[in-house]
Amino acid sequence: MYLRLTSADVCNGTRAGNWLTREQAKLLLQVPDRSTLKGRRDHAVLALLIGCGMRRTELAQVTLEVLQQREGRWVLIDLEGKGRRVRSVPVPAWVKAAIEEWIAAGRDLLRPSLAR
Repeated sequence: MYLRLTSADVCNGTRAGNWLTREQAKLLLQVPDRSTLKGRRDHAVLALLIGCGMRRTELAQVTLEVLQQREGRWVLIDLEGKGRRVRSVPVPAWVKAAIEEWIAAGRDLLRPSLAR
């Protein structure tokens, strides 16, 4: 069976959907309380979604192993996205910093329990 495309179905070079403005994205990144571990986690998640343009399904498969440095840049390698396409996603420095902040806070939280 073939589907007939209408003019509304044809991509005309504009993005479909609702997009955040730069200011809206900045405000959203300020929402999590970064004084808590959960807030740092939420900030890192939002940073990945916004800064890397990731989809929720891609974010769900992210582990520290896929975060690698390639040719002097941080990337998330071999993420399977929409349509089972595999792609590597560049990670801006501010997103990497948010991830490191969350990981460091988690390590600091675990250290006292390791001494018992």
